[in-house]
Formats: sequence, structure tokens, C-alpha cells
Amino acid sequence: MNRKIIIPFILLIMVITGCSNSEQKENETNSTLVNKSLKYQLVNITDEIIDLLEQKDYIKCYEELINFHEKANEVGIYYITDNDENAVDFKALINDLSKNITDEANKQKIQKVAIDVEKSQIKLITQMSSQQGSQGGEEESQGQDTSKSSGSSSGDGESSGESSGSGSSSTAGEENKSEEEEKPEEIILPQEELLKEYPELVTTDNDLAIQNKAADLYKYCSYVLTLEEKDKKAGLIKLKYYLYKIKYLAQLKKFDDINGFYTKLESEWKKESENAKKVSEKDAKILSSIIDNLMSQVQEKNIPVIEISNKIAVKSINSLIDKTS
Repeated sequence: MNRKIIIPFILLIMVITGCSNSEQKENETNSTLVNKSLKYQLVNITDEIIDLLEQKDYIKCYEELINFHEKANEVGIYYITDNDENAVDFKALINDLSKNITDEANKQKIQKVAIDVEKSQIKLITQMSSQQGSQGGEEESQGQDTSKSSGSSSGDGESSGESSGSGSSSTAGEENKSEEEEKPEEIILPQEELLKEYPELVTTDNDLAIQNKAADLYKYCSYVLTLEEKDKKAGLIKLKYYLYKIKYLAQLKKFDDINGFYTKLESEWKKESENAKKVSEKDAKILSSIIDNLMSQVQEKNIPVIEISNKIAVKSINSLIDKTS
């Protein structure tokens, strides 16, 4: 009798335990997916930081940096890197980069205020000049009206009616003209337009040094992703990291420092190329061609071509990342 009771009881416990384990595994899977998603967000934010730095938009870049800090804390990257001797310099990097970007953002805010003040002064001078011109025109017009007043007063009723009609038409025209004149003209200063349209022409060595430092964020993004089992994008992010380092070091004319990064780029591409071909043969072919020819461009110190190669290669890598599941 007791045996009949015990067996179903044991089976019930086994079922409950099995359900509990299944639920726990499901929760762990969901947690892993969320965590991985956050890590990919770090990569996307790094993309944005790099893009804004190349545009010399430090003010917006500062906002993205705050976003990076927030996501990094969610991921727990600071704790991860603390426990790995190969990644302990992450904190030093992010702290140093934060200081650099903050300093430059503050400088740009001061410049923006100065530009706004200069615009206001130009606008004020323009308005004063316009008012003086209109006053002179009114005085001249009044003189002409006075000389014609005697001739106008001798006109008949019909003429008066016509005058009245044309007067109303004239008034409407003046109102429209007045509305057009009231629209403020946008004032754009040369230095403002240059920064907006051609930031590369005003990029300094300090800007390039900050960009070079920011590229190291890719290193740590790929590192935390390699901690995930079977992550297929970490290697592609490493490729992006090496390509940006080569580009920025070339722009800084530190060609001797490029060899190590190029060797790592070649090595990583050998690991990734076969899988990349399966994802997109076109992008893989482009990357192979660029990587094969990149070192000769470095040896020739052909910075413009290195920049173009970087742009094309990064575009192909991003395409592969998007297509990789």
C-alpha cells in the first residue's frame, strides 16, 4: 500500500523538478540573449562615437559616450575586464577617452556661443542698416508726393475711384512685401560651414589621437562578445578594430606602429573568410582584395587611399555583421 503511494509521489516530484529545470534553463537563455543584445548595442554606440568624432561633433559625441557608459554598466563590462589581465586597461581607456571628449565638447560649446554672438551682431548691424535705408527712401518718397499733390487734387471722381482701387491693391502688395521682409535670413559663418561640410579639413592631430583611442573600444566590444559561446560577430568586430587602427595610425603618420595591427588583421581574416563567403560572397571578395592590398598602401604612405580602403572595408564588414545571425 505504501509502495503504491510512494511511486506516484516520486513521479510527481520528478515532473515538478523537470519543469523547474526547464524553466530555469529558459530564463538563463533569455538572460543570455538580453546580455548579448546589450553587448551588440555597445558596438553600435561605438560606431556612432567614431562617426561623430570624424565629424568633429564632440557635443553629440559626449551624449553617446554617456550612453556607452550606461550600457557598459548594464553589461558589467567593468567587472569582466577587472578579472582579466588582458583587459584591465579598459577602465583607463574609457576614463581617458571620457576626459578627452568632455574637454573638446566644452571647447565646442564655447565656440558655439561665440558664433551665436557674432551672428547676433551681424544681424543687428544688418537691421540697423536696413532701417536707415528705408528711412531715407521714405523721406525721398514724401518729397515726391508733395510735389505731385496739386496735380492729384484736380482729378475727377473716376480718377479718384481708380486711385482708390489701385490703392487697395498697393496696400495688399505692401503687406506681402512686409511679410517677406520680416522673414529672418539665416546667417552662416565660414568657420561654421567648414566644420559642418568638410570636418576633415579642420581635423587636428589631437582629433586623430582621440579617434585612434576611441577605436580601442572595438577591441573590448569584441572581447566581451568572445565570452559568449559561438558568437559569430566578434571576429568581424575585431577586423573593424584593426582597420580603424591602421587608418588612424596612418593619418597620424605612425607607420611603424601599423605592422602589428596588419598582421593581426590578416590572421583574423583567415579565420573569418570562409564563413564570410557563406554569408556574402561579394562582401568577402571586397574585404579580401582590400586586405591583400592594404600593406602596399601603408608602405607607400598613401593616406588618401588607406582612408578610402577603410571606408569600403568597414562598409562590407557592417554588411556581413547585419547578415550574420
